[in-house]
Amino acid sequence: MSVMTKILTELAFMVWDIYWGLALGFILSSLIRAFVSTESISARLGKDSIAAVGLSTLFGAISSSCSYAAASMARTLMIKGSTWSNAVAFMVASTNLVFEIFVVIVSLLGWAFFGGEVIGGLFFIIISAILISRFFPSKVKEEAKENISKSEGKMSDDPHAHHHMELKALVAIII
Repeated sequence: MSVMTKILTELAFMVWDIYWGLALGFILSSLIRAFVSTESISARLGKDSIAAVGLSTLFGAISSSCSYAAASMARTLMIKGSTWSNAVAFMVASTNLVFEIFVVIVSLLGWAFFGGEVIGGLFFIIISAILISRFFPSKVKEEAKENISKSEGKMSDDPHAHHHMELKALVAIII
């Protein structure tokens, strides 16, 4: 019976470790969707500039480190008027440049790995922002925004379709 207790205890800890990151990210996404105006997001993150990418990176770094929550938040930013470059910068920063990860890296792997994580994350954000802003066709950007708008209307019709439509819209944006 001791083995079964240990298995259930470890399962509970694993569920908790996964849950808090998801919950925090989805709560943050819903708060921004509900309380931050489209004009505010669009004014700050609606253009491809160094300041906007920097702001997206900062917001990503102080948010949840869960990749599912980061994808949800990036979708919310796109709905609110962010550019694709800034949404990607947010996603990369929220999965690679977060405080919790830095503590683990420094304590387990050392300062050299910490430096590599920071430099690599920033390098990836810069390269992604440049490539997306220069080579991502405007037609595809407009189709993605149109697809998001369509999925928003469908989600309000069926309250149970939220996760399915959100995943479908995210896949449409990526493809």
